[in-house]
Amino acid sequence: GQMGVKKITKKELGEIEDRKLFIKNLQLVKEVVSKHTKDKDFYIYGVDISLTNTGVTLFKNNIFKSNSNKFKGTRYQRLLKLEESFRKQVDSHFPGLVIIEGYAYSASGKITVVAEATYAVKRELVIKSIPCLTVSPMSLKKFITGKAHGVEKKEIFNKIKSLGIDVKNHDEADSCGLAMIGFWVLKLASVMPKNIPNDDLEIKKFINDFISKYKILENHWQVIFNVIKDDGDEINRFL
Repeated sequence: GQMGVKKITKKELGEIEDRKLFIKNLQLVKEVVSKHTKDKDFYIYGVDISLTNTGVTLFKNNIFKSNSNKFKGTRYQRLLKLEESFRKQVDSHFPGLVIIEGYAYSASGKITVVAEATYAVKRELVIKSIPCLTVSPMSLKKFITGKAHGVEKKEIFNKIKSLGIDVKNHDEADSCGLAMIGFWVLKLASVMPKNIPNDDLEIKKFINDFISKYKILENHWQVIFNVIKDDGDEINRFL
């Protein structure tokens, strides 16, 4: 080969592809959310779904408001109650973007219950054409605590409390973390240049400028980047 020409490694090539996908998906997120919200006053929702206690955090104007409902009754009565309470919330507080927690596939026994509860929430998102992104449980743990494995529920709760946010339980703490991810996704979309950078050096510059301007922690950035890269093209799934 020629002198001084550096061969791109497979890893670097993968990173370039990832960044291109990230930018493409971010553009899609921007378009979908702008179209959905169109000059409306909106909230970012974080929803930690469960049949026993679904945590919901609404974020707007730098204020987090978390709530959770303990549903009583049979499994199916609780499903209906969850659906009804989420519907009321959505009707009174317009969501511009909803971030929900994905499935913890390791919890095999509970997966069917969580899947049914997730449908109760998703059904509302489908009916109202609300944009939604999904964050895996491990990504959420990493975002909040800096580590994906061996995280106890109380660590997440304590971390959110330490930020001065009022949460009553770990479901609300989880939903708060999800709403934060939603905030950063929309922040990125809002500062994205009109002409999407196509060249990898431009993309890297956009990313680095964003990270340094907002002093984003590495664990935060990795999660935000991956959510957009892996799930951004699904943003219009319910539209």
